[in-house]
Amino acid sequence: MARRKYKVFKVLGWIVLSFLTLILLTTLGFYLGRGWIMNRAVTYINDNQPGELQMGQMNLIPFMNFPDVSLQLKSISYYEKESHPDSLFQEPILSLAEVFVTLDVVDLI
Repeated sequence: MARRKYKVFKVLGWIVLSFLTLILLTTLGFYLGRGWIMNRAVTYINDNQPGELQMGQMNLIPFMNFPDVSLQLKSISYYEKESHPDSLFQEPILSLAEVFVTLDVVDLI
C-alpha cells in the first residue's frame, strides 16, 4: 500500500513539474520575443484603424487571472492622425500609463 501511495505522489509530482516547466518556457519565449510581438500587435492595430497607436512596453503576467493570462501594457498613446518624424508635436487623444489585458488561453489555442 505504501509503495502505491509513493507511485501516485511521484506521478502527481511529475505532472506539476511538467506544468510549471511549460509555463516557465512559455514565459521565457514571450520575454525573448517581446519586442517583436509588441511591434507586430501595434502594426496590426495601426493598419486596421485610422490614427496611430504607440506603446511603450508589454509584460506577461501568467498567474494574475489564472487560468487566463494577463498582459500589462505600459505608456499607451493614441493619436487621431498618424505622426511623421518631421511633423509638429501632436497631443494624444488618449494617453494611458498602464492597462491590463486578459487573454483566455483556451480560446487562443
